[in-house]
Amino acid sequence: MARFSYKAKNKKGEIVSNHILAVDLSSAVANLEREGFVLLEIYEEASTSSFSNKMTSRDLSKKVVFSTKEKLEFFNAFLHMYNSGLSILQIFYAVFNSAFNPNIKNLCAVIIRKIEKGYNLEEAFTGYEGVLGLAYTRLIVAGEASGKLDKVLKKIVDGITREEKLKSNVISSMIYPVSILALAVAVFLFFKFFILKVFSMIGSSICPTSVMMMLFTAIFKIIVIFGVFIGVVCFIYFNKPVFKKFVNLLSNLPFINILIKNYAFANFFSVLSLAYDAGVPIANSIEMAASVITAKDIKTKLNLAAKRIYNGCSVSTAFAVTQVFSGFAMSQISAGEQSGELEKMFSIVSLDYEKKLELALTFIVQVMKPLSIVIVGLFVLYVVKTGYESYFGALMGSLGF
Repeated sequence: MARFSYKAKNKKGEIVSNHILAVDLSSAVANLEREGFVLLEIYEEASTSSFSNKMTSRDLSKKVVFSTKEKLEFFNAFLHMYNSGLSILQIFYAVFNSAFNPNIKNLCAVIIRKIEKGYNLEEAFTGYEGVLGLAYTRLIVAGEASGKLDKVLKKIVDGITREEKLKSNVISSMIYPVSILALAVAVFLFFKFFILKVFSMIGSSICPTSVMMMLFTAIFKIIVIFGVFIGVVCFIYFNKPVFKKFVNLLSNLPFINILIKNYAFANFFSVLSLAYDAGVPIANSIEMAASVITAKDIKTKLNLAAKRIYNGCSVSTAFAVTQVFSGFAMSQISAGEQSGELEKMFSIVSLDYEKKLELALTFIVQVMKPLSIVIVGLFVLYVVKTGYESYFGALMGSLGF
């Protein structure tokens, strides 16, 4: 038996959407027409069994963490299907059918199975907060409860798009100086592993085969060194506990600290604005937004601020005690609390931190460009000096001096 989704007019002229089980498409159409339905749309739903067999619900919740791009793809599809007027179950079947990413298909498969067993949306997402992120998972539930799910999904998509843009800006800004340094290191290693050895052989018989072997050995060593470095970087990035420790370590460096804080606070206030606008109590909103911050000490302070608000403290006072936000942010939060426009002020503060991040990136790139040239110059000076000493040392030795 196959399962088909359909949209049709019933005998009363009302448009209804539902599912039907049948042997094939023609049988499904015939059964619906016998019941007096006028079909507008019908399609076979893809089976989720192939994915559910590959990965259990427990494996999904423990092993899978969506990247920013995967989150954007999932929520874009969710928003599009929701705006089509489908039921929640139909939405996840449609997302499952349209998605090419196996992680998205797996998530939809386990959610579909839960909803078919009678779970509501909140229960269906329970246990998968780590997959999509705690903040976004709770925002979906809050959006449905408040009747603002379409608005919440739209803002989630906008927020993730902004986050992806911030990431792209950071990466693109660092490409030039990092590329220059990588090239300088590669030239230095090639000189050390090959050129110096060739210089040392001056005055003696040089076998072309030996030189070629030395060349290939040098290239192999350089590839291995860069491969190990890239492997370590990938391990740190994809291993979340290690990545968090690495970020906490970097947060102690002056310039990197500015980048990390501005990036984290821009995302924090973006999620905080969205959660508060969705009707989530302010203390809960702060806890949800704090989940997007990697730096442990900052996250701890923000969670303590949420507890103070639970105990009756004002938002501006609770944030002031943390001493982590700028004076501009605190003035906007205080003004928003007094005027009753906290959600608007949170958005303004988020944009302010985005601008600060862009300024910090511009400054760091302006410093890194001449600094990278200086470092390259030092490498060249070392190469010339060492090459000169090695070449003439070997030459003098061959002449008997």
